Amino acid sequence: MARDIHGADMFGTGRAAPYLHCRDKAVFASDTSVRHEDGACATPVAKEISADDCFAILAWLRLAFAALLAWTVVTKARTFFFGHSHLNAFYAAHAAGHWEGPLASAEFLHLRKYDTGHIIVPRDDKPAINPALLDLLREHLEGAEQVISVAFGNVHNRMAIVRPDPPFDFVMTEQPEEPLVEGYRVLPEGLIENWLIKCEKQSILFRETMREVVPREVPFFEILPIPPLPAPHVQAFPSAYAEAIERQGVFDDSIRWKIWRICTVEAERRCHALGIIPVPIPSVLLTADGMLRPDMAVDDPAHGNLD
Repeated sequence: MARDIHGADMFGTGRAAPYLHCRDKAVFASDTSVRHEDGACATPVAKEISADDCFAILAWLRLAFAALLAWTVVTKARTFFFGHSHLNAFYAAHAAGHWEGPLASAEFLHLRKYDTGHIIVPRDDKPAINPALLDLLREHLEGAEQVISVAFGNVHNRMAIVRPDPPFDFVMTEQPEEPLVEGYRVLPEGLIENWLIKCEKQSILFRETMREVVPREVPFFEILPIPPLPAPHVQAFPSAYAEAIERQGVFDDSIRWKIWRICTVEAERRCHALGIIPVPIPSVLLTADGMLRPDMAVDDPAHGNLD
């Protein structure tokens, strides 16, 4: 079943916005689309415009202005990227000269490639972000005019690439008509959500801490989780999952997509609550089923390439 929940087309042009341009709900209102059904935004001249219409038009103009402002910010400011393994695709694109203008001088910090120790450490009997890492991040933040996080975002792969024993499925409220896999036990959606939130404890703590570290006047973006890759690609390039996949197989694409979707919605919700701008994955990078296109991936089971 084809899914169309990504790549909001703010101006009804029929194409998704570029990857690094701001496309969050605060600017684009939803993951789907804010244009009218016919792709136009104009109100017929002969029609008497109601108060509701006026408010709708003003709201659209406000969104359009915000989108143009965000476009200017993202393309004309010194950028600082930080993150984990998904950061590699951004760095590769930068190193290959795919970016022009100010983005050509972007700075990158891979959170696993430093000598400050573990990311999460105990502090006052509670988990906290390593102070040495925070000091390093603050150094890189000096003078940055926009910040882009590509941190974490891989829980859906770590927890669901390999088919569990016994396998399960669940009805997702967002798409209740999606067929279930026959023979799998059916679990409540809320149980899956709670399980995934527990798995995301470190990323939640990191996001909240970085919101305190990044100055409020600096635009702060977060790349939302990269969708899972189709099973044939995972089977061809199983990497660290090879032994488990050989023993148990790859979990069904439809279920892995739903698990990724829960992770994405939760990350997006938390970003909005903190004033961070979530950046969804453009639809041009996805298959009709909402998975990451294999030609947009490296030869492993989880990561995108420089394209």
